[in-house]
Amino acid sequence: MGQRIVVQEPIVEGDVAVFVTNRNLSGVDGVRFESAADAETGTSVPARLAARLYGVDAGMRHVYIAANHVVVRRVVGWDDAHLDEAVRVVEEFFVFHRVGDPT
Repeated sequence: MGQRIVVQEPIVEGDVAVFVTNRNLSGVDGVRFESAADAETGTSVPARLAARLYGVDAGMRHVYIAANHVVVRRVVGWDDAHLDEAVRVVEEFFVFHRVGDPT
């Protein structure tokens, strides 16, 4: 249940990856989270998404969400596995359970 978010091909420049989505996830001013603890204290949509991203990758050091952009910095750069996992987290953020999963 829920609707999947579409993420375009990530743009990677050094330690930073930009994920452009088909949904606005925050206001145009954007919001940043410097750590998992920082994200976990919030209750907003961006805070919850940032907390999920931090939860799957200990190498993340900065998450910035503005409108339909999610910008993430890692300590040691990006490889395909970490990019794929971050894309999955963003794409499934609004998905509560998959069709066919037991409820």
